[in-house]
Order: sequence, then structure tokens, then C-alpha cells
Amino acid sequence: MYWNTKIKIYPDGSTNTIYCNQRIFNDSPETVKSEKKKEKKSSENSDEKQKRKKITVGTSSCTTEVRNDSLKRARDKIQDLVMCNNFDYFVTLTFNPKKVDSFNVEEVKDVIKTWLKNGVRYRNFKYVAIPEYHQSGRIHMHAVMSGDLKLEESGHYFNGRTVYNITDWSDKYGYCTALKLDGNITRVAYYITKYITKGNDKIFGRFYWSSRNLERSPKLEFKDSDYKSIFQYEYRIDDTHRCIKYEADFNF
Repeated sequence: MYWNTKIKIYPDGSTNTIYCNQRIFNDSPETVKSEKKKEKKSSENSDEKQKRKKITVGTSSCTTEVRNDSLKRARDKIQDLVMCNNFDYFVTLTFNPKKVDSFNVEEVKDVIKTWLKNGVRYRNFKYVAIPEYHQSGRIHMHAVMSGDLKLEESGHYFNGRTVYNITDWSDKYGYCTALKLDGNITRVAYYITKYITKGNDKIFGRFYWSSRNLERSPKLEFKDSDYKSIFQYEYRIDDTHRCIKYEADFNF
């Protein structure tokens, strides 16, 4: 059966609701699974130039803003991953230029990929990781992580919390920091998605990396809503008659 409203319900009780002016959401488990596969394939093959227009709805003024579809999909997926799992640390990985050429995309990719892969295999790493260009052009990576991280105190503090080093990273590759998360997973999800920007488009061929041992989707509910009465931004989907609105109720 098709509905015009899909509600994502996260373990902490937060919700993220998507409204459409047409009934496009199917609550059949097999159909949902099929649609996720199609969405993944579409995301992998989509043209980066495909866009949606955002207009302000329900106000006296009207503004237009171009939004990149692939950025929105990546942010939404990262939000789902972070909010559906438990992570212990916010980690930043950088490089000693004497050990790793952080201007070299392939060299950096190989180093990080190998370190994370071994961490999952031998030390139960779970992670969502986002690469980013520094202003200098060098690459570093931000991540939320859990697992058997080999930590030592750095002697520094941030907002009263101890900043740790991950020893097997710092000994081999360069610099790193690990900060214990405070348990507010919604704030963490919001913060880390800010690193998904047009300036960092798919440095390693994708916007982010995530380990396979994660819960990947929130609970879903479907219903019909009065679309016109929803007082939220409206996203008009190019070359279709569909419009989308989003409404979030997060536990900050």
C-alpha cells in the first residue's frame, strides 16, 4: 500500500518525517528493500549536476536555493548510521608528511582503508568516517568510532574532556585525536554531517566510509498526511510533479 508520509524512528525516540504531495512510499517490506537497492544504485550512478530547487513555503517571501541531491542523500544516510548505533569517540586522523603524502589521494586512501579494515577484523572497530580537505590541500579524516582503540592521554583537554591519542595510528602515520562522546547522539550526527560539503565531493570515490557491522536503518512507519498543511520548506523535484517536505523532532 502506498502512503504520502514516511517516518524514521530512531532508538532514542527522535523522528525524521518525509512528506510528499503524492503517495510514493510503499510499506511492503519487500518493496521497501527493493526501493533501497534502487536508491543505492541510483546514488552510485547519479549525475552530480542533478539538483532540486528549494523554496520557502508558508511565508510572505519566497527564496530559491539549489540543493545537490547526492549531498542530501549522503547527509541523510550518515545521520541514520550515527543515530542507529552507539559510538564512543569522535576521532580526527591527520598525517605526518614525513610518513604519508597527504596530498596524494590514493596513498591516503590505502593507509586509512587498511587501518580501518584491520581494526574491524581484529579490534571490533565500528565507524562512520568522512574525509576532508584542509585549506592547505592536505587530506585528513573525521570519524565517530567504537571498539578497542589503543588510547593514551595526550595531556590536552577540550571543554573539560581528555583528548586522547590513538597510539597505533600516531606511531605509524602521524597525528590523531580521540574525544570521548557525551552520549548526545543527535548532536553528534548533526555535527559530523556538516563535513559533507561540495568542497569535499567524494575524495575517495564516495562521501563517507562506514563499517559493515552497523545497524543501517531506523524503524519506519507510514501514513497519509495533509501535505498542504505541513509548514516546512518544500523541495521541488526536477522533471517531476513531486514535491517533498521534511520535519524533524530530534532529542538534543
